[in-house]
Amino acid sequence: MKPQMLKSQFETLEPLGKDEIHLTIDVGLRMAPEIEAEEVIDTLGLQCDVETHTEQVRAERARQAARKSRQR
Repeated sequence: MKPQMLKSQFETLEPLGKDEIHLTIDVGLRMAPEIEAEEVIDTLGLQCDVETHTEQVRAERARQAARKSRQR
């Protein structure tokens, strides 16, 4: 998507209504896409046909935990 197109999407974005379910994902945490997807699935209480908590996901969660503990 061209930058100007993305800008126009944010400009026309409307605030959520009180009755609308939403989820905020902080991309600044720099989680792997697998972790972000798993967090969305877990948070929304969805079922997934793919086996979750793969070795890659476990390794990424360990990396994130180590990063958080170093920041403290």
